[in-house]
Amino acid sequence: MERMEAKYHEKAVETGSLVVSACGFDSIPAEMGVMFNTRQWVAPAVPNRVDAYVSLESDKRIVGNFATYESAVLGVANMDKLQELRRSRPKRPRPVFLTGLSPDPVGRRVHYILVPKIPGPAPPKGPVIEHQEQIGLKAVKLPSADAVVVRRTLVTLMENPHGLPGANESAEHAEKREAFWSSVKPAHFGVKIGSKSLLGIYRIIGVGLFLGLLGQTSFGRWLLLKFPSFFSFGWFRKNGPSEDEVRSASFKMWFVGYGYSDSSLASQNSKPDMQIITRVMGPEIGYVTTPIALIQCALILLSQRENLPKGGVFTPGIVFGPDLQERLQENGISFDLISKEQKFITSLLAEEEQDRLKHELILRDIRRLGMSDMEVAENRFKVDPPTPKEDLERLHCYQKIHAECNSCYNKLLPPKYGRDPFKLVAEGKINLDGFPLLREQDIGRVFKGYLSDMKRTLPLCHMPWVTDFGLTICEQSDSFKKKCLEFEKTARDVLLEFEPPDEESKMKTSLEFRPFPSCAPALNEVKLKAVNKLDMPELEKLSIYSTELKDDLVRMMECSMEVMVKERLYDLRCVHNAVTVALEYGPFGSFSDDVFELVRIADSCRRVRGHRYISKHHFRSAFKLTKIEDCCIKELVKCVRLRLFDKPATCPPYRLYMSARAIADIHGAKDVELEHMVVATIYGLERGRQKKRVDLNDFTKKKCVKKFFADVECYKKKYGKRLLP
Repeated sequence: MERMEAKYHEKAVETGSLVVSACGFDSIPAEMGVMFNTRQWVAPAVPNRVDAYVSLESDKRIVGNFATYESAVLGVANMDKLQELRRSRPKRPRPVFLTGLSPDPVGRRVHYILVPKIPGPAPPKGPVIEHQEQIGLKAVKLPSADAVVVRRTLVTLMENPHGLPGANESAEHAEKREAFWSSVKPAHFGVKIGSKSLLGIYRIIGVGLFLGLLGQTSFGRWLLLKFPSFFSFGWFRKNGPSEDEVRSASFKMWFVGYGYSDSSLASQNSKPDMQIITRVMGPEIGYVTTPIALIQCALILLSQRENLPKGGVFTPGIVFGPDLQERLQENGISFDLISKEQKFITSLLAEEEQDRLKHELILRDIRRLGMSDMEVAENRFKVDPPTPKEDLERLHCYQKIHAECNSCYNKLLPPKYGRDPFKLVAEGKINLDGFPLLREQDIGRVFKGYLSDMKRTLPLCHMPWVTDFGLTICEQSDSFKKKCLEFEKTARDVLLEFEPPDEESKMKTSLEFRPFPSCAPALNEVKLKAVNKLDMPELEKLSIYSTELKDDLVRMMECSMEVMVKERLYDLRCVHNAVTVALEYGPFGSFSDDVFELVRIADSCRRVRGHRYISKHHFRSAFKLTKIEDCCIKELVKCVRLRLFDKPATCPPYRLYMSARAIADIHGAKDVELEHMVVATIYGLERGRQKKRVDLNDFTKKKCVKKFFADVECYKKKYGKRLLP
């Protein structure tokens, strides 16, 4: 490609011929992906470098075409010629500012005063094998054409900051072109190939060693081309992949951008304090993605020739940039913004400052739960401190997060009797899109603060969700149930003994202590304990109808009840992760332990991908880590024709919980089990794919769904009830 540019560029300019290379998988996804990433850096933020990670995925074997392998072998063989070509060519400006002298209009060799354009220092070399935790890949450097093509595009952009003008472009297109290229920012760029396993990385290194050592001699090249399957560990073969292998394959290309939240911070010795992760994703690279990219480039060339450069040899990014991404998205190649966050560099802080910040974070986390300053000082509920690394990195956002929590609370959750926040979210009546910084854990804490405020402002009997949530947990213990039942009759007698004589007081007492069916034993035990705290012999000497005695008794019972509920709520928060708050709270029914564990596994998948909320796609990934995969779940997915591309969730998975509860009801199950979550997840994925709404009852009647439930039942009978390892 570089030889063609050196040989024919000037002639193409003279004749008005437009030559564009690298219009396939090399290097359309890389070019458009790095542009998409750098366009997310809104001033004053600036990028320093963008690292691309290519991940090839397939349900079957990953197999490439022989021509790709042959190109790699011949590329190694001609490496010396490429270096010689680069040394012989005139020096072009790197991505830099051009100041002072202007280029000589006569001579070919141009002189510049170079001032660094890319903010910050040059990127470090890094380890040979990199473990990129945020995207869940281990990666090594990939010596592909992508990095060179992207750098050529950036160099051309530096020479033409507003892009290449069209041969006869319209004013509207010129405005669009200038707006597009002004948002693209230069950055250091490198490409790595990734694998989820270390074994996959070793295989990649092995193939690279074979190509590097044997590709330099004619006999070595003969061996490589004669036995491609052997030297590539089965990744390449002469007859190429089968149709099933092509159909099941896909790719993901992650772009991890590092930079500065403010361009003024980009001194030569400073570290980047901001990170943006984007992703390009699509079908199989050679037989599907490459034709898509090539055809879309050709269509732009045919339909918009007057808006493209008059002539020359260029890279695809600089020619098709303003229009190509939209066309690719319309044809099955997605561009997603995964995460955008500013890191807090703890290494720059003194130890005393770090300790102070950690203490503030702990207090902030506790106050979010509605605790008073006195309770914070005592830490009576033994709230665990937040993870220092995660919270310190998000420190810059905490004031904004706190403001969003307050805004979310005030806008969506006014203290009104009968308001059920979880069900409102599940029914789509609460829109969380206006709170981009809030994660599911943050929203769970907002809801807990709402429940806490309700408890302080209304009589306890007006909040069945609080008492059910706090007291039903106690009833799970058989010994506690038995003890409560033993005291129930005594407690009722005690209440009758101290019943106030006038109707108004009787009504007030009844409202405050009316027992609910789900927690009557626990309520009665609390009342009994409150009565037993009084000195009964002394009471017998007094009038039982004394107003002061009655008020004292009522206050003591209320205090005991409030303490019990509050302690149960916060004890539960200390034991369980906040991500399961919607399940523990119980508006969607009872869920089995397997489902709780599944939610935590899915939350781990969410964290790895950097998404805000758990979605059905994370649950689908979590299923692969459970024994449910031993059943016919793959056939279930195949039957409903799903394409399971990961997408960031836009809201917590409360609708998924409601669907699982409905499926459990259809099958007459008391608790929501893991198999119900599986079908609810697949139903949600299928429903999102279908243009028409899919009825849940009709979906559960599908043969594949019935077969799945039958397989699960057989599995439980054979191996036991637990489906989690």
